[in-house]
Amino acid sequence: MHPIRPTCWRASLATLSIVNAIMLAGSAHAQTAGAPASSGISTNAPTNPASTNAPAKLPEVVVTGQGKPVAGNVEDSTVLKLPTTLHETPRSVSVVDAERIREQNFRTPVDTFYYTPGVFPNSPNAGGYHFISRGFRMSPDETRIDGFTGFYVGGGQSPQMLYGVDRVVIQRGPAGLLYGAAALPGGLINIITKKPEEAASTQLDLTTSTYAGNGVEFGDRGSLGLELDSTGPLTKDGRVLYRGIVAGDNSDQYTDDIRNKTRYYSGAVTFKLDEEGRHAFTPLIQYSDNTRPAGAGMVISPSTSLNVNDGRRSHINTSDLSPLDVNLYEGGRSDTMLVAGFDFHSKPVEPLTFNAGYRFIRYETEINQWTPQVNTALQRAQLVSSNTVSRTQAKSEADRDSHNFDVNGIYEFEPTEWWKNLVQAGFNGRQYHSESRAATGPLGTPQSPINIYTGAAAPVTDVSTGWGATALDNDFYWNTYLQDQAGFLDEKFVLTVGLGYGQQHYNDAPTREGEVTPNAALVFNATKQLALYASYATSYQPADPTLENFAGRSGTFDPQSGVNYEVGVKYDLPSNRASVAAALFRTERDNVIVQDTSLGLVNTNGNSYYIQQGGQKADGVEVSGEYRLLQNWSVIGTFAWIDASYETGLYPEPVAKTPEFSWSLYTRYEITSGPLQRLAGSLGVIWQDDRMGGNAARTATSPDPLTLPSFYRVDLGVSYRLNKHTDISVNIANLLDELIFVDGTTGANLQLAAPRTLSLRVGYRF
Repeated sequence: MHPIRPTCWRASLATLSIVNAIMLAGSAHAQTAGAPASSGISTNAPTNPASTNAPAKLPEVVVTGQGKPVAGNVEDSTVLKLPTTLHETPRSVSVVDAERIREQNFRTPVDTFYYTPGVFPNSPNAGGYHFISRGFRMSPDETRIDGFTGFYVGGGQSPQMLYGVDRVVIQRGPAGLLYGAAALPGGLINIITKKPEEAASTQLDLTTSTYAGNGVEFGDRGSLGLELDSTGPLTKDGRVLYRGIVAGDNSDQYTDDIRNKTRYYSGAVTFKLDEEGRHAFTPLIQYSDNTRPAGAGMVISPSTSLNVNDGRRSHINTSDLSPLDVNLYEGGRSDTMLVAGFDFHSKPVEPLTFNAGYRFIRYETEINQWTPQVNTALQRAQLVSSNTVSRTQAKSEADRDSHNFDVNGIYEFEPTEWWKNLVQAGFNGRQYHSESRAATGPLGTPQSPINIYTGAAAPVTDVSTGWGATALDNDFYWNTYLQDQAGFLDEKFVLTVGLGYGQQHYNDAPTREGEVTPNAALVFNATKQLALYASYATSYQPADPTLENFAGRSGTFDPQSGVNYEVGVKYDLPSNRASVAAALFRTERDNVIVQDTSLGLVNTNGNSYYIQQGGQKADGVEVSGEYRLLQNWSVIGTFAWIDASYETGLYPEPVAKTPEFSWSLYTRYEITSGPLQRLAGSLGVIWQDDRMGGNAARTATSPDPLTLPSFYRVDLGVSYRLNKHTDISVNIANLLDELIFVDGTTGANLQLAAPRTLSLRVGYRF
């Protein structure tokens, strides 16, 4: 074993050099933008087998409307790994594209959840890489970038900002067939990054933001951000394309004395290997560096229940909340990530398509923070009597390397004039290696008491005495699948069936055998506008071998399997003016693994621990719709009803952080004539029912966690296009400054969403 040493600074310099070279080359060849486009792959050329590949699909859909297509006509290949419109995808799925991300100034994937039916945040900060879908708390592997895992690991906050993102695809229900053993049944998020395009374009966005609410004065805490995105041809014949992105921000959080810093760089080059563009190879590289102080949004209410076993399943008393001017935490974490790989697409003959992708990910984490502790009777008494809490230190380092691959082939044929068929076979997996170590010493000893109202505190002390042994983890899992899609009677009926199987190999432990994961779906195109579907999907997940139980042992949990039954309807009105999708579902899982935070304890290793329960199920309805009243006026709405529960235990429901009812509404109108031409306004309204706080189910030892209250949130936006080059926009999130709780099992670990937030963006297109 060897000590962990930071290495990403060398990768950072190399990445910067590559990105700078790409940007300079793009500038040198920008004059080719006006030349006629060469024959070959389109602007949205396929680059990844898990995201944007373009084999032939069944059935064919032609977009006939003008302007941006409504939701049903959006094409994506996340769910089936076939480029199918949402109208013909036999699952509940939502797509938030780059235009919507920019319109509403979404900064992280969590921002998109509020406008997506059935999906909710676990936390915007600590544990932010988790999300809740249909009542299931999803693991880091269910958030993917270009279809690959390894970007969300290691606890704490999500490192992913929505820089360089083309769209966010949110699927509900299992994805085990195509994505393998690391799939829970609640859903999957696929973040599709921007790739090289044929049309030359360079966009610079400058942003600034501040808060004005919940005790935070306007201008007290500000943020600055930049994103430069350039793409286009590198050669006159258009056979070499590039994309380079440089982005970053210094963002003050609404809790004082917390500044997040993000630096992001990416570069990609697409080579058309033939004149027709039937073969395309895209090497790419990305680098990000993130610093995240701890404690954003964390507050304490001494009069609110401080014990989940005190006989009071109480609501939150907001009269004595600690202010956002006091950061109860100290220290934080840093994350650096290097990604290198390629995408390859080939169509050697007309019926055959081949796709392949590879990502190497180097992910380093350093954590050194001090966290308030209110676990024992003595600590609770200290808080109530003197308004002070003590803090304990956590200190660790981790290096992670993963090799991700995805290969599939699709063959299209037409046995008869009334039957068209696609056969797809694929193989994917990940080789993962990590080295981690925790500091030794009395880190769990309470120290540095802080007054929760004044912030007066004793200085924190690094009580670590050295480093423990380096823990080595080696994990390899693979998945193979076969899928057939057949269209009958001029694509009136489209039947998709598939089988998948995978295995997991962890350290020297016995092979974790998988189970066959069958999927089936039938789409009935009743008319050109109306599609009815029924689907059956499964998932199988060997337990994460790194999860520890209360005794500090890992590799002890049983695998989990899931199943989803879903029927739905998708209706698109003529001229692309409206789209409606509705789904009725039942999603189930057995051997549920959850993180036990009910008592605020850690295991014998000083880490958060997990417990395994029986089954879990969710019944519900999800509805989303878009209606374009006029070409310049659109309305988008969502609704979800979810009845989620555990099938065993004394307290089967409610399931944590899953409101029974939720809805959202978003509308945007742009003035197209007169003196105010090019001025646009938007309004968003979100409502969520009350829900139980915490991650774990209620148990005999924690029967009465807090209830997080229901809330409304109103978002407002105004934008103006000065000319063809420049645009400016102002967004106000949480306009009415609602007090929104997103996490908290007791009054000592409450987490607030952001108060009223004002953002200004100025964009310039070269």
